[in-house]
Amino acid sequence: MIKQIKLSQPANCWEEGLIAGNGELGVILFGDSHEERLIGSHHRLFLKREDMNFLPDMAPVLPDLRRMIETDGYSKASQYYEQSALAKGYQGLTMSDPFHPIFELTFKRQQASVQHYERQIDLTHGVIQTSVIEVAGPVITKEVFVPKGQSKIYVKLSSNQPLAVTISLSDFQEEGLFQKMVPVKQGLCQRNTYGDQTGYETHLTWETDGNACAQCSQVSFTEVTELTLQLEVVLSDKWPVNYQLPTLSYGDQRQQHVRAFSQRFNQTDFSLADSQEWQKTQEELMAELQVTQQIPTIFFEKLYHMSRYVILSYSGKGLPNLQGIWTGTFAPAWSGDYTFDTNVQLAISSLASLGLFEEYEQVFRHLADFYDDFEINAKSYYNCPGYLVPVHASTTARHVHWNSEWPLIFWTAGGAWLAHFYFELWEYQQDEVFLKKVCLPFHQQIIAFYLSFLQEKEGEVLFQPSYSAENGMGDNATMDIAALKEVLVHTIEMLTMLKEPLPEAYLPLLQSLPAYDVSENGVLREWLDLRTSENFNHRHFSQFYPIFQSKELTKTSEVLWQGAQQAYTEKMSAWLLNDQADTSSSHGRIHAIMCGISLERLEEVTESFELLIRRRAMYSTMVTSHYDHGEVFNVDANGAFPKVIHDCLCYMETPEHLTLFKLVPYWLEKGKMSGIFLPKGVIINQIVWNIKEGQARIELYASQRTELTISLGNIPGNKKGTAIKVLELAKGQTKIVDWYF
Repeated sequence: MIKQIKLSQPANCWEEGLIAGNGELGVILFGDSHEERLIGSHHRLFLKREDMNFLPDMAPVLPDLRRMIETDGYSKASQYYEQSALAKGYQGLTMSDPFHPIFELTFKRQQASVQHYERQIDLTHGVIQTSVIEVAGPVITKEVFVPKGQSKIYVKLSSNQPLAVTISLSDFQEEGLFQKMVPVKQGLCQRNTYGDQTGYETHLTWETDGNACAQCSQVSFTEVTELTLQLEVVLSDKWPVNYQLPTLSYGDQRQQHVRAFSQRFNQTDFSLADSQEWQKTQEELMAELQVTQQIPTIFFEKLYHMSRYVILSYSGKGLPNLQGIWTGTFAPAWSGDYTFDTNVQLAISSLASLGLFEEYEQVFRHLADFYDDFEINAKSYYNCPGYLVPVHASTTARHVHWNSEWPLIFWTAGGAWLAHFYFELWEYQQDEVFLKKVCLPFHQQIIAFYLSFLQEKEGEVLFQPSYSAENGMGDNATMDIAALKEVLVHTIEMLTMLKEPLPEAYLPLLQSLPAYDVSENGVLREWLDLRTSENFNHRHFSQFYPIFQSKELTKTSEVLWQGAQQAYTEKMSAWLLNDQADTSSSHGRIHAIMCGISLERLEEVTESFELLIRRRAMYSTMVTSHYDHGEVFNVDANGAFPKVIHDCLCYMETPEHLTLFKLVPYWLEKGKMSGIFLPKGVIINQIVWNIKEGQARIELYASQRTELTISLGNIPGNKKGTAIKVLELAKGQTKIVDWYF
């Protein structure tokens, strides 16, 4: 079945536009029937400000900072630290170089009365399209696709009657980007140069059955019934370029693209509702929600598949930024950068269970470009070896985004959190070369930093300074402890498996980590520092790292488990369900879902899912926003949505233990899913379930010999208790398991 997001109204802003991409290039198509704009962006191109390179030498200040933390507290100490940095030449909190549009192509036609308008994203084939039927008779369609492996965008305009259309490349008139048209043998070429003389070219060529007249930055076409365009983007390190017309026809290019994209998209499937529900437009679904106050089940199904489309479109060449690979502004929120204190992690969180291993590997290849900056950060601020990952990065990963109000320089857990995903790819893909050459060395760089950074106090290590992301300072933030513990456990496991010697400092460091603690009210503390008060009215869920990410804390840790439950209750009351909460946040709601699944909190998880939709934390296309009501284009929630669906239905307690139906909201009680990947080379070929009827069937495939324990979750109405089955799977074996409950 072909899956499409259909809309009946034009997009009046770029955020509402149709998106397509190939991991390298992203495009947005928006506008009305007579004037449409196609905006392009490149995943590596940020507007260079040249103010992210200088770092102050703060290592000599560290002893005084720590003394002041002890005597005067974190607030005064952070102010002292900032003033010391400014005295050494630090420029103060500096925003990352912003992600920006690289071209804007405008299509203009004579305005006419419209009888019917439709636009759609063909999720299955990776093609976006607008269609207009004018009262006078013309039927005009425009489609766009961006094939993988090419730095090219293809556009086709078709009409059943000859028409006139003018296309033009805009000059953004943006400071820091010099644009000019340069002569080429074929088509138009716009050269774009940054202040450092690097840049890119956008080259436009066309084929048409009509007439064409090119002048400067625009082309006027007349008597056209078919027009195909190719836009090629070439970075300056490949100049000069001898641009040529396409060697393959538009039809051949489209056929190759559709075949490749649909093969990737159809690898996974998920269905909850009648397939006829896909015929409804987004406007019809929203009207149904408005009238009935009930979210149509198809909405969740569509959001899942749109999220997969978004992930496929922004993956394959590197890291997704806050906006994936799309933007229509030179001033995106938080520069549209790579934000490492929650956003990147969510954006890549579904790659493993979707089996997108090639795309996952590219994430770490991109991160490797930042390794030198990670080392410079560690050396400049703390005189430590190893890696210190900043919260924000774009053209560089130098740590310049901090001050005393936002003391992000005290947040040291970024590298350890990223290490989780290195190890996750190993667990799923089982590639020993990746393990040895990429995963293990990254872990060891994180440990090297902490071995130098940490102090010893009363037989335990002390994380000081310490910061729980964006929520406050205090010694021994729970996330710091949990993330480093996970790194150490995984590193010891890798070294043991590879039969390599274990550095003598690793085990003592693991054994000297402080124990987690609960408050006098029985709440899992976000900081062990008793001088720091808990703040539950906040969008970040850092203290729950050992619950939702490392999964270190389970029901067997009774006191801490109950402490986490109580902390979650407080968090939901103070933030998620509080109309006066500090902010709305899609990434906060997704983490509320992740934590709630682990803690088996059905009511809160259901509410969190619903709030994303009821408060319209997305656009009409189902691309998500950071805030409610479509405010701030931001793809974190799209990136994580498939994962949280997978976790509800197929939750990995450990790499060897699968819980089916861990947590089942009402709209997930019946359905079918296929192509879900598990650790150690296991694939769920298909799972079909009906909770009310008390039955399920799962078909598993193993690419290597493995043992898998499967248990049933806390299913409402299950009176037979929790069943457990242990499967021995041979390499290449497919096994079907039926459940009745």
